Amino acid sequence: YLLAGSKSIKLQVFVDSTHIVKINNNGDTLWTKTVYADLTNWDDGNSIIETENGEIVFIGTIRSKPVFVRMDANANVIVRKKVIFDESKKADPLTIVETDNGNFLYLVHTDSASPLLKLDKNGDVIWKKTFSYKNSIIGVLSILKLDNDKYLLYGGTQTDTREIPMVKTHLL
Repeated sequence: YLLAGSKSIKLQVFVDSTHIVKINNNGDTLWTKTVYADLTNWDDGNSIIETENGEIVFIGTIRSKPVFVRMDANANVIVRKKVIFDESKKADPLTIVETDNGNFLYLVHTDSASPLLKLDKNGDVIWKKTFSYKNSIIGVLSILKLDNDKYLLYGGTQTDTREIPMVKTHLL
């Protein structure tokens, strides 16, 4: 199991960093790792997964922009990069899931929508989608991976209907 959270560390200045802990089935700590940003940025970890090949991926923010971090099985950083999909918007990462072909679905929340991004293994955007229901954009809050690369998306809308839309989709 993997756990991730943010903490402030006093170096030359206070730096927010992401702390990752790997535990076994009994809750015993196998290892811990702190992933630092440089002193002009900060990392804030939001969601973490272990991939099919044993690598670790977590998402977070650097200066209110989404970030994708891929690490080896010992939490050594392979890729850390800002995810660029709309330079003008502040975005908060919500969750990430691995697709059957080794890419990732990365859900972010902005002031106006919750776009779903498909990223390759290096964090580059392959596509961006938003979903609508009764002419209102769905603010997707969660992704549930089903089998055969199908997904169930759950969210809400800005309408007064008090309906909770769900979308079942096959995302290529």
